[in-house]
Amino acid sequence: MENAKFATIGVSVLVLCSVSASVFAGGISGLLLSDKQELLDVAMIDWNACKGYENISNILVGDFNADGVLDLAALLVSDTKKEPVKWKEELVLEKSLELTALVSQSGGGYRRLVLERLPTFMPTNIALRYSQPSDWEKTGIDQVDQSRDYIVRVYCERSEVIYSWNNDGFVLHPLSD
Repeated sequence: MENAKFATIGVSVLVLCSVSASVFAGGISGLLLSDKQELLDVAMIDWNACKGYENISNILVGDFNADGVLDLAALLVSDTKKEPVKWKEELVLEKSLELTALVSQSGGGYRRLVLERLPTFMPTNIALRYSQPSDWEKTGIDQVDQSRDYIVRVYCERSEVIYSWNNDGFVLHPLSD
């Protein structure tokens, strides 16, 4: 089911991943972005640290609350310090990443939810991906609602968590190795 949905929106997903949030129609970018935030540029993901992770991105489009309307999850970035800091013998920029979801509401429109705020350096080891059936085996949860999509936040070489919708908000499920 996930592959079929991806196939129907695949072109949109690729476009969304490669351009800024300003392409969203209907004022979605105003709802998604707060002051001094922008969509994390995929070029700022540390692809060397994330080697071996498949299909990671800065943005996901899926039906997270299973209402038949596409929702959105995105990594947003904002500056915390303007001057570079020294980290691992390199000068890097310290940033703040926010995992934000726009979830469709039954009365129309979208509800903005901040799922996580994470400090990071650029390039970052943090990305998003869609969940896979094998992920759920690692959480210890037996029954998974196949009618919805799930958000996986990846911290390359460190940890992953799944966010699932529970009719009121998202619930975090850490993945163990």
